[in-house]
Amino acid sequence: MGMEGSNFSAMEKEMIKLELIEELQHAIDQNYRRLFDAAKDHWEHSFAGKDPSNTCVSVRIGATSAEAHGTAQSRTGYLFKRPFPVNGET
Repeated sequence: MGMEGSNFSAMEKEMIKLELIEELQHAIDQNYRRLFDAAKDHWEHSFAGKDPSNTCVSVRIGATSAEAHGTAQSRTGYLFKRPFPVNGET
């Protein structure tokens, strides 16, 4: 009977720990949400309407390639050989 009482007491302690952890997580979540909302409000207040990227932008990209315009160039020989050896190269 003494053993059952100590086990029940240990279970109660674990339940209290779990409840405390859940309450702390909930409090952290609430504080994070408040901090996030305050930062968002501050950002919108400070920068609303000043940045042209905030406006709606429409971009149209054509499906033409460089070869179709005759501007494609071969990149063979693009990297030139060094005029002097570096780090023991020959």
